[in-house]
Amino acid sequence: MKYLKYILHAAVIIGLVIAGFRYLNGEEVWQALRTFRYIFAPFILGLSAVYLILQGWRFGFLVRPLAKVPWGQAIRLYAAGQAATLLPGGVAARAGMLKQVGVPVAKSAVPVLFSSLLNMIILVAASLVAGIFVQQARTPALILLGIVAAVVALLLIPKTRGWLIDASRWLAGRFDAEEKVDTFLDALNEVVTWRLMAIALGITLAAVALKVVILDLALRGTGNSLPYATLVLAYVLPTMLGRLSGLP
Repeated sequence: MKYLKYILHAAVIIGLVIAGFRYLNGEEVWQALRTFRYIFAPFILGLSAVYLILQGWRFGFLVRPLAKVPWGQAIRLYAAGQAATLLPGGVAARAGMLKQVGVPVAKSAVPVLFSSLLNMIILVAASLVAGIFVQQARTPALILLGIVAAVVALLLIPKTRGWLIDASRWLAGRFDAEEKVDTFLDALNEVVTWRLMAIALGITLAAVALKVVILDLALRGTGNSLPYATLVLAYVLPTMLGRLSGLP
C-alpha cells in the first residue's frame, strides 16, 4: 500500500498525543522542563542512541543466519521500525521491511519474534532480581519466578515441544499454511543456537541496563535519585505491562 508508511506515522503521532493528554499533567511537565538540569541531556541522548544501535546490532545477529543483510542495513531496519512498536502489533512492521530486502515473512518472523522475546526474558529476569531487594515487590516477584520456571521446565521437555509443533502444523493445515509453518520452523532451527542466543541475551542485557542508567540520569536531572533496585522496577514493570496490554 503506497501510503501505508504515512498512515503508520500519523497513527503513532496521534497515539502519543492522546496518551499525553490522558496520562500527563501539563503543569507538572512544564515545571519539570523549566527546572531540569540540561547538563544531563547530552548523556541521555547519547546513551539512547547507543541503546538503539545495540538493539539493531542484536537484530542483525538474529537475521544473518537467514540472509546476509549488511550490519548497517540491519541496524537501520530495526531503527526504522521502532516507532511502529508504539502501536499494538506494530513490531510486525519489521517483518515487512525485511521482506523488502528479500527475506520472506515466514523466515523474518523468527528474528522479529526473538527480538521481542529476548527483551521480555531480560525484563522478567531484571524484575525478579530487583524484586528480591524491594520488599513490597518480593511476593509478586517470587510468584512470577514460579510461573516462569514452570514454563521453562515444560519447554525443556522434548515431548512438550513436539506437541506444540504438531499443534502448530495442525492449525496451519486448517488455513492451508503448512508450507509457511515448515519454513518458519526451519528458520527457527537456524537461529536458535546456544552461541547465538548467548550473544543476543548479552546484548539485550547491556541494552536494558543502559535504559535504567538513562532513567537514573533523567531523574537526577530533576534533582532526585533512587536506589537502582527501585529504578529497575520502575523501568521494567511498566515496560512489561505495556508490551502485554498494548496500552501506551
